[in-house]
Amino acid sequence: MRAIEGSGDLQIAWAFGASDIIAVDVQDDKLQKAKILGATYTVNAMKEDPVERIRVRIHLLLLVADLA
Repeated sequence: MRAIEGSGDLQIAWAFGASDIIAVDVQDDKLQKAKILGATYTVNAMKEDPVERIRVRIHLLLLVADLA
């Protein structure tokens, strides 16, 4: 897992095979743009705790992978 910054990094992450990209920002319009550019999950840090939301997301991904 690595932090990425900006839309260019988001597209590079997809190009290198990232399957789950989590975007965190404090502005909903930027999060919407991140989704358009390939983010699979977004968190508004002004509305929710990003660390907790990411932990929950990773836990769910691991659970699903374990069931497969």
